[in-house]
Amino acid sequence: MRIETTETRFYRLEELDEETQERAREMCNMTEDYHWRHEAMDSLKAFVNYFGHGLRDWQISFTGCSYSSVSFGDCYHLEDDEEINEVRELLDALGPYNKDTFRGDGTCLLTGYCLDEALKDGFRAEWEEGNRDMKELLEAAFYSWLAAVHADYEYQTSRESFREMCEANEYEFTEDGELCLTKFGEKS
Repeated sequence: MRIETTETRFYRLEELDEETQERAREMCNMTEDYHWRHEAMDSLKAFVNYFGHGLRDWQISFTGCSYSSVSFGDCYHLEDDEEINEVRELLDALGPYNKDTFRGDGTCLLTGYCLDEALKDGFRAEWEEGNRDMKELLEAAFYSWLAAVHADYEYQTSRESFREMCEANEYEFTEDGELCLTKFGEKS
């Protein structure tokens, strides 16, 4: 029998050269999905349910690399003043907003997650344009939400976010940029 012992050196991200840091980031991003996908879906479902509709079917590309779509429960065009006022009251109850931009103030009243605001903003912008078709209003909310999801995922995979994550979790890497799953100072 033969036994070989090798020594492996571990480095914090900032100790690696830029090329190796980038390789480490790319390797980590290959194995990561959108971190907040469950919270994002909870927000979308809560919003649609809030307006009395459900999600029938959905296909979401959280990373933006393929097509995303949703279908809603029974949607209709708001015809009478009572229906219009009811939806206006529901929208207003979701929190204050800037009258010039129609963007919410960040109250996130549905789930407490930031994407609540993206949904409200998309719906409200379409509403203020005079649209009273619930399917189109919900689709506007969805596309605003989806753009926010994609922007959040883009940040999640950015150099800045990677540096913050490595620092906060005290990640270490081999000289080739491979992530070591034990924290600095611990033995595996």
